[in-house]
Amino acid sequence: MNKTFILGAESSVEFGYPLGNNIFSVAKEKAYSRQELAKSKKAQHLRISFEEVEKGLKTVFQNFHEDHNWWPNYEELYTFVERELVVPGGPRVTGINEDLRNNLRDMLFQLIALCGSTPFIEKSELSDIYKEFIEKIIDNNENRNVKFINFNYDILLPYALKELRCMPDYGFEYHDMESGEFLEFNDKSVDLVIPHGALNIAECEKCDKKLYSSDTVISRIKNERAFCPICQHSLVESHLAPPNYNKYINNNKYVERIISFLSNSTEIIIIGYSFPSYDYYFKYLFLIALANNPYKPRIEIVDLGSQKQLEERYGFLKAVSDNLSYFGDGFMNYIKLKVQL
Repeated sequence: MNKTFILGAESSVEFGYPLGNNIFSVAKEKAYSRQELAKSKKAQHLRISFEEVEKGLKTVFQNFHEDHNWWPNYEELYTFVERELVVPGGPRVTGINEDLRNNLRDMLFQLIALCGSTPFIEKSELSDIYKEFIEKIIDNNENRNVKFINFNYDILLPYALKELRCMPDYGFEYHDMESGEFLEFNDKSVDLVIPHGALNIAECEKCDKKLYSSDTVISRIKNERAFCPICQHSLVESHLAPPNYNKYINNNKYVERIISFLSNSTEIIIIGYSFPSYDYYFKYLFLIALANNPYKPRIEIVDLGSQKQLEERYGFLKAVSDNLSYFGDGFMNYIKLKVQL
């Protein structure tokens, strides 16, 4: 049996990562947390980028912050900014510029990186149960028969795989961030696609090597303390793509692997991923792949909501599968159930 797990936001949110609609409020809270303010002023990257974004929003939205509880939806705002930047003749809205776009990107990546330490330092029991869940999946199936499509930036999955002595195969060659050693895949590797990138992957613009760490590389890059172990060039770019309604998965290898995973699966488990509008291209890939899947796979939906709500939310999947099941009690209860089985 070939199983494909699609991991969306809810598979991370219970481990301390924010959802798209509360990115700004969580960023503000974290930017002025003891953890961030204990750093040197120069190293308070999240606070600096948050304040720059805040200044930009005050220019774009005339009445911004008259209502102190209102924040825009991050994905909608980022898409709006990027669209304005490609308008012929320049942005039509005062305050829209590349600095705002770059600050929005930086704030998001710094926030996710800061949240990244939480599951392993303050809430180790959560990472432990996540690891047990992944171990259960791998133990019950041959490794190469388990595939993951992970839309989250987090390091939960690579961390769990490392603990299980199992290397993630992203579909491209990569080297160890510290030693520069080429990391080979073997029978204990697990196939994984990261269409939005990941916190633990960096790219060297000089030698084009992709570099892997079991931890986030964002802060090291920002602090100018991340170097390519192959050519010693200072790293300036992580392997991340912000959520964007216009986002196109333009990496052919990603597309090929996604199609391959889904068109050969006998079972697909969708965890906390609701096919949001800014991922319309993946929805297209998903439907195309399943239309060409000869196995008529069983599809299990893991999310929050009643049976009726989930049926309405995912009703379009009936076009490609007549074997749908729903688990509406959330990801944490799902993995607790699976770990106990």
